[in-house]
Amino acid sequence: MDVGTKLEIQFKGGGTQLTSELTGVEDDKYLMIKWPTVDPKVDASNLIHKGNTVFVKYLHEGVEFSFQSHILEVISNPAKLIFIKYPENTEVNVLREHRRVDCYLPASVRIADNIIKGAITNISKIGVLFVAEIPADDNRINQLETGNEIGLTFQLPGVQSELTMTAKLINITKDKDKVRIGIVYGKMDVEIQTKLFDFLSTAGA
Repeated sequence: MDVGTKLEIQFKGGGTQLTSELTGVEDDKYLMIKWPTVDPKVDASNLIHKGNTVFVKYLHEGVEFSFQSHILEVISNPAKLIFIKYPENTEVNVLREHRRVDCYLPASVRIADNIIKGAITNISKIGVLFVAEIPADDNRINQLETGNEIGLTFQLPGVQSELTMTAKLINITKDKDKVRIGIVYGKMDVEIQTKLFDFLSTAGA
């Protein structure tokens, strides 16, 4: 999430969805957002106060992200700003125009100097779901954090060479002996994109 990202927010106790903007980030600590426009007839202090729950949605590169957090602090000077806790989990909703295709494609994820081997179980034009069997006490698990930039390598049917690209980790589900990682692609060269989109078109995406 980048500074300047437009946010749709809703506070617990208020049924109206409001618009705000991200103005600052301290990773793993807090997000700083602008005071939203509130109807003058509404007592904003009943909604925008320390401890209240806030629901946030935003769009990034065709993907809708949402999360729940709570207000850490509210300030009025030198500007009206709201500090909310950095989200622990983020849900991802792929918009309808980006259809997912169920599959089983051998794949690997590189984080720093470590590689996790597994498989892609669904794929679309914007990202994949990567699944790996890995024990919960494996040290590589600790490196899996939302927002991490990673390397993604996978094999498409009928394509001789593997496809490798940078990507971003957007959500993680950890079980006792398995991890599921939601990944969105970073920048990819034209040749890789053509091969990927040809495969998806053939698969009906």
